[in-house]
Amino acid sequence: MTFAKTEKGRDALRRRAPGMSAIERQILIVSNGNRDASDLAVIMCRPVEDEIDRLIALGYLARTTGCEHADFSPTGTLLDARSRRHESSVPQGVAPAPADQSATPRSMAGAKMYLMGVLSLQRSMSAVEMAVDMHAAASHDQFLNHAAACLAALTESHGTSYVRRVARKLGRCMPLTHVPVFVEYLRARTVPEVVGAFIDEAGQSGPGLRGFEQPAVAAG
Repeated sequence: MTFAKTEKGRDALRRRAPGMSAIERQILIVSNGNRDASDLAVIMCRPVEDEIDRLIALGYLARTTGCEHADFSPTGTLLDARSRRHESSVPQGVAPAPADQSATPRSMAGAKMYLMGVLSLQRSMSAVEMAVDMHAAASHDQFLNHAAACLAALTESHGTSYVRRVARKLGRCMPLTHVPVFVEYLRARTVPEVVGAFIDEAGQSGPGLRGFEQPAVAAG
């Protein structure tokens, strides 16, 4: 038996509903229909049956027996995993030719799901808070700001090499129309190597990114 957050649960995260403990918030964040109680216990590093029961009683969490890899959409209906994977799919390896780019669409939903997944593996309260902020973002601009803060925090805790890989993956799935704004947020928060990794990857399928490269060092 797996668990997925409901529309009411998503709303509770967005508005930071009072009365929920930090661990209950984290359970909601990582409950996407793929994880059962034992999986959640491993992530939380302790048994969480009481918290699960309470979240279900509050209407924030729902059992998804027989619906493997399913999640609840914002309207409260079950969303098939195949459509979720298609929605968040990103190019792998060599960038596709322009005629094939429609098969691997970029989306803010895909970028958000990827970063939320990265944060769910961190097992720290700071990661929980970042995930809550990202989940509750009311606009694309707010999400981009939180995403840049996330990469900056991960750089401090995991180092540049790890975050460059995260930035490259993000560069493959973020819509190109949002890349310039995100680059500015990154430049204000992270090391140049992380910014460069994101731009290089986004630029593989975005020739229109000229002008957003790393600034060249002026000749003396």
